[in-house]
Amino acid sequence: MLKGCKTSVDLEIKEIEAPVLTLVRKKDISCTSGASSLGEIELSFTTGLQGNYYMALYTDSNYTTPAQNHAGTPQVTGENYVNSTGATKIFDHLPPGDYYPAITNMATGCR
Repeated sequence: MLKGCKTSVDLEIKEIEAPVLTLVRKKDISCTSGASSLGEIELSFTTGLQGNYYMALYTDSNYTTPAQNHAGTPQVTGENYVNSTGATKIFDHLPPGDYYPAITNMATGCR
C-alpha cells in the first residue's frame, strides 16, 4: 500500500433517453361503393441508442392487450427490431377501435 497516494475518477451514470415514437399517418376505415377497407396506422421510432426494441399497438392504455389485425387469420400487430436505432411500420387491416402505440426497449423493459 502506498502512503499518501490517491487516485480518483469521476463517473456519471445517465438515464437512457426514451425512444421517440411518431405517428406518420392514419387511414380510417372506409365503406365506399359496397367495398370496405379496414384502417391503417403508420408509426416510426427513433432512438439515440442502438438496441433491441418491440413496437406494437395495444387496445388498452395499460398496454396489456396487444391489438390484432384482421388480415385473414387475426395476428398480433407487434414487431421486433434487433440492433436498431429506428424503424417505420404500417399496422394494417385494423378494425374500428382505440389503439395505444408503444415502443419497448427489450433489454430494460422500459416503454
